[in-house]
Amino acid sequence: MWRLMNGTPTVRSRSTTPTRTLLILAFAAGFSLVATGAVGTFTAPVSAAPVNCDGDGVSGKRVQLLYVRGGSQPNNLANWLPTMLDIPARIDAQFVEAARRTGGASAYRAVRWVTDANCVPTITSVVIPQSIIDAPDDPTEQIEVWLRANGYDSDDRKYLVWYERDACGVAPGFRYDDSPGPSNGHNNDGYAFIGLAGCFWWGPTTHELLHILGGVQPSAPHATALGHCWDQWDMMCYNDEDPLTQPQDVCVTGDQDMIDCNGDDYFNVNPPAGSYLDTHWNVANSAYLIKTAPAGGVRSCTVAYTKSDWGHNFNADLTVTNTGGPALSTWQLTFSFAGNQRVNTSWPGTFTQTGRNVTLNAGTPSSLGVGASVHAFLNANYSGTNTDPTMFSLNGQMCTAA
Repeated sequence: MWRLMNGTPTVRSRSTTPTRTLLILAFAAGFSLVATGAVGTFTAPVSAAPVNCDGDGVSGKRVQLLYVRGGSQPNNLANWLPTMLDIPARIDAQFVEAARRTGGASAYRAVRWVTDANCVPTITSVVIPQSIIDAPDDPTEQIEVWLRANGYDSDDRKYLVWYERDACGVAPGFRYDDSPGPSNGHNNDGYAFIGLAGCFWWGPTTHELLHILGGVQPSAPHATALGHCWDQWDMMCYNDEDPLTQPQDVCVTGDQDMIDCNGDDYFNVNPPAGSYLDTHWNVANSAYLIKTAPAGGVRSCTVAYTKSDWGHNFNADLTVTNTGGPALSTWQLTFSFAGNQRVNTSWPGTFTQTGRNVTLNAGTPSSLGVGASVHAFLNANYSGTNTDPTMFSLNGQMCTAA
């Protein structure tokens, strides 16, 4: 649902994105918590998912993560942390994939997060009046007013707000502005809200972030009247019940985890000359995105995937190689199957799977030095075809399929 805010060209876009997740790796590192209000002492966990550093982690235009609760609510931050800690890395992996898909192997985009010195996104804990959280109607407009009045109003920040209420996602920071240049309003501040008891996972967070970065403009080729797209499937395209448009499975290689499956509505690193995204606002040009791959982190990696298939069951051997350094103290590998494959077990280490998306966690050895390789094995079953996966990520870095 959209509505005008205070007469300005701002839209409140509610997220009802279907719940399908892509599991992206975590990595041993530090964690930063900035406390605002009387939240007490917090002991950081020993692991978090770092993102690609950019500068000092605070200067310039950045996306800031906020945990917001009412003054009478318990501090549940520790309960939410396992999900909070890896959402930014998951989001970045999708931007990297979209950049390479639309701009070639050397293209790069990632979110410019507010981070600490270890490249771990900073989560700021904010306590607001309980009466705002308990408002009978949608409280996000009042939360935004309170945040602006209490110092969270920088023109250089997009604020992603996770708040303690049973609600889904809303993006009041979306603007009607499809102008192509750096003066576009989406290069200024913005706010997006995700209810912790409603839609708290990486998908709605990505969805609302994309809204406040500028997608999907009403002038886009496949835009709905409600701020999404109908040429399924991708992160912003689904049946949002716009009575004037019906969703169609147009994207041949589309997947709901993708950013702009056809690269023609809101994101394309290298749009064709004269195309819509060449002449209108393109999220790939956002000042809140990193546009060159940083030197830190895993700079390159390869994955060789070989399998033994005996019809509806198979074993796979994944050889993961850190080809670009630096050495990793632990690792996670993520990838997506193309069909109905389901993993039964893995060794060494452990796996998780949601839908087509699989995460393999470090076994023995848990470290991965420069030039070193590690083998991960899995047993799985399938129906239909058994196409090999071709897109892998190691600690947030897209790998080359060997």
